[in-house]
Amino acid sequence: MSPAETVEVCANIGPAERRKRNIAGVIGSTLTLLMVGGLVETHAGWPLRLLVALPAFIGAIGFLQARAHTCVAFVSKNVQAQGDAAPVAVTDEKAKVQLARQARAVYVQSALATAAVVGLTLLLP
Repeated sequence: MSPAETVEVCANIGPAERRKRNIAGVIGSTLTLLMVGGLVETHAGWPLRLLVALPAFIGAIGFLQARAHTCVAFVSKNVQAQGDAAPVAVTDEKAKVQLARQARAVYVQSALATAAVVGLTLLLP
């Protein structure tokens, strides 16, 4: 991609909303680590180890939404929340398209991160 083709991040969440998603990321990641530790310590079988996917996905999607300045739920509702005000509608078509692109990227990256965590969990003794 040439410099002329670079796409700016189109934010649909402000600093307060990003903070909430970072907190969700920390909580999800902490639960993931605790769960992996418990599963490894108890020598749980692979079916139980698959359960680590839920907190891993919550942690990943939280951090990735904050990094992308994009709330995937807000994208599906075509709203944005900048500051302390209530969410407002996104009316610019270019912004809608860019936000949808960013939301897809967040979903894909979260799924890949979750798959990596689950895969590593399954490999542990």
